[in-house]
Amino acid sequence: DVVSQADVYAGGYPARYGGRISSVVDVTTRNGSKQRFAARATAAPFLAGIQIEGPIVPGSVSAVVSVRESAVEDVGELIGRDFPYRFGDALAKVHAQLDGTTFVTGTAIRTTDRGSLTAGTGGDAGVRWTNEGAAGRFFSISPHFAAALDVGVFATRYTAEYEPTRGTRRSSTASAYGGHFGYVYYLGPHTVRAGLGGQTFFFDYTLDVLEGAQRQYTTEGHTFIDADLDLGGGLVVEPGVRVQTFPSQSRNVSVEPRARLTWEATDAHTFSFASGLYRQEILGLADQLDVGDGFIAWAPTIDGQPIPRAVHAIAGWDGRFGRELNLGVEAYGKQLYNQVLLLPGQGRAGSDNQVRVDGDVLGVDMRAGWRRGPLAVDAVYGLSRTVYVAPIGGGFGTAEYNPPHDRTHRVRLVTRLDAGGWALGARAEFATGRPFSRVIGAYLDLGERRLADTRTEEGRPAV
Repeated sequence: DVVSQADVYAGGYPARYGGRISSVVDVTTRNGSKQRFAARATAAPFLAGIQIEGPIVPGSVSAVVSVRESAVEDVGELIGRDFPYRFGDALAKVHAQLDGTTFVTGTAIRTTDRGSLTAGTGGDAGVRWTNEGAAGRFFSISPHFAAALDVGVFATRYTAEYEPTRGTRRSSTASAYGGHFGYVYYLGPHTVRAGLGGQTFFFDYTLDVLEGAQRQYTTEGHTFIDADLDLGGGLVVEPGVRVQTFPSQSRNVSVEPRARLTWEATDAHTFSFASGLYRQEILGLADQLDVGDGFIAWAPTIDGQPIPRAVHAIAGWDGRFGRELNLGVEAYGKQLYNQVLLLPGQGRAGSDNQVRVDGDVLGVDMRAGWRRGPLAVDAVYGLSRTVYVAPIGGGFGTAEYNPPHDRTHRVRLVTRLDAGGWALGARAEFATGRPFSRVIGAYLDLGERRLADTRTEEGRPAV
């Protein structure tokens, strides 16, 4: 309810976004009303919340506050089921319109999640996340020429704890402080953005009780320029380049060229293409014995080691047929280099406990949307393949495998029917590919009993 828009880049994103090699979600929160007070409350079996907004200085300064808390555990107690999950969030935002072209905002947010991974099994493995952040922004369009000044500062902290049924309790805290300074130039149908910024990260994590707490830090500075150039004939080109440096580490300067192209061939058909080079100095380290990503320890790339990077290439088409049918297809490929994995059971994020893998991602997404009167139907099918190439211990070459996030097939069907003030919706989803190895076979293990009668003695079932 507090989100005004969200831009999702599955890849090929422009130069103003950095420090990521996979994807970016850019979320913009809305401002509170400057004319009247309003409040709303929601209650559902899994989530309850309240939201309040209104003017602080009528016509110029407003605030919006939202607080939500889960009710899953409480509902479970009522129906006699164990649902050991709790999550919630709180957000507050103040927006001040100083004049017709200048505003200042301040935002604070906190989210919490906790739960058990062994519900109903008698275990007590638990995982907890807490995310806190605060930011301020000043934006002003010059009255003298077509340009805007955009300045921002922020601080954020993310904490994760994981306590498995067996093994060592692990924790990780990542804090960041930084800001940016940028200009936006409006040149007729064209827009040019340029900016610079920097941030400092602090990482505290405990992976092994014998090693104790570890602390690392890194600093990052960047500058970028990108543009939206309307060349006419429905053709828009978005070139850009990003330069990043890491002054706290002895690294080479990172230069990342980017390019996006959109061609509206007709009113009904649009073609697009995007490509670029991306680097990510911050690593998310996960124990490969964990199924999925229940716990991630954040850390900087070790001095002297190459930074993870990726090359993206994406091409797509969208078409409209009449007023009822919309179709679209998008093909993509990503080459991944120097992806870092933490070796199982290791307590330090040192170079001797990490393995570096390369990978390839290939896929295609097909979309169809149909509208007629109050009925809307949307269908999506995705086919993809993610393959990592990892070195085999002892120098015996390399091995290929599919990582846990690989999903070969994805199907989603969403329908919605509007009738007056009511709406009825239904959704179905299906996906294949999970982080489990294929079963080769089963046998009865007789252990060390070499003289056992294999025809009659029972062994321990093994896979």
